[in-house]
Amino acid sequence: MAPQLDAYFKQVDDMAESFIDRLRKAVAIPSISAEDARRPDVVKVWHESSMLDLKTEGLICNTSDGKIPRK
Repeated sequence: MAPQLDAYFKQVDDMAESFIDRLRKAVAIPSISAEDARRPDVVKVWHESSMLDLKTEGLICNTSDGKIPRK
């Protein structure tokens, strides 16, 4: 492996438990984004799993017509 990445991989390894905990919290919320009834849960996942802190992007759109918009 590239030696210049050793510090990066060590930091990832050191933080592994917090990454796993964040993922555990996110997948515990039933959030099937294609189901309109689950839309509030999708937003809840976004907020409660710290997705906003990670500066991720998302798009909430109407899928009641069965069409999923693509970027």
